[in-house]
Amino acid sequence: MRNKYREFYTKKYESGEYGGIREEEAEINPFYEILKESLERYKIDDASKCLEIGSGRGVYQDMVQNYIGLDYSESVGKYYHKLFVSASAEEMPFSDETFDFIWSYQVFEHIPNPEEALAESMRVLKKDGIFLLFPAWYCRPWAAEGYQVRPYSDFNLQGKLYKLIIPVLNFIPIRLVNIFAYRSFYSLYYFLSNSKKNLTTFRLPFKKIKANYEVFWQPDSDACCILDPYLVILWCRSQGYKILSHKGLIRQFFIGYEPIEIQK
Repeated sequence: MRNKYREFYTKKYESGEYGGIREEEAEINPFYEILKESLERYKIDDASKCLEIGSGRGVYQDMVQNYIGLDYSESVGKYYHKLFVSASAEEMPFSDETFDFIWSYQVFEHIPNPEEALAESMRVLKKDGIFLLFPAWYCRPWAAEGYQVRPYSDFNLQGKLYKLIIPVLNFIPIRLVNIFAYRSFYSLYYFLSNSKKNLTTFRLPFKKIKANYEVFWQPDSDACCILDPYLVILWCRSQGYKILSHKGLIRQFFIGYEPIEIQK
């Protein structure tokens, strides 16, 4: 599977079909201002060592002076004039506490084991360092087969029915009920674990979904997991990390489609 995974991203980057943000789009993408403000807020300077996880074509490599880009695809190395490493986010070739600041944008939903990647990210982050994390939260399981962009004629009867109910499943009130029920369940589990002083057993709750590594039908058709920002926050708290971007239990519980700033 890992060879297929690497082959998919290598081919898609080389063909130009895929690759996230392009250089001409970098400054108009909402993440540009998010990253810029975070770098300024935490006074990241030329001496600060920075890592971008899932750096793609490296369009943000000049946002900081001391930069390393990490991506699973080897083929994107040609886009860099700064340091680039081809490796998995689940097993990074860096020593403990190497970086002052790490960021990752729309990447962790494509990692088979996001908990392992989170733990690895925090391992290579220095004490008091900052991790700006912004995956594509709540990826849809139907994206893999392109249900929203393909015509009904592409599917059998079961597929047609599934395509038909997608607008219902996407209806915001229904989605919110599901999200908050899910969060409530894991909040109870977290606080029961906390009361028993057994938070080390709290695992990151995420849903595995089927990723399509054959055809890129639409954004996130290659996503392999569904992540909820509140559950990532709970995991970080269980590990003793601080959430700087969302302080207070209420604000954390009601977090929407937003980035998280984590301090080790």
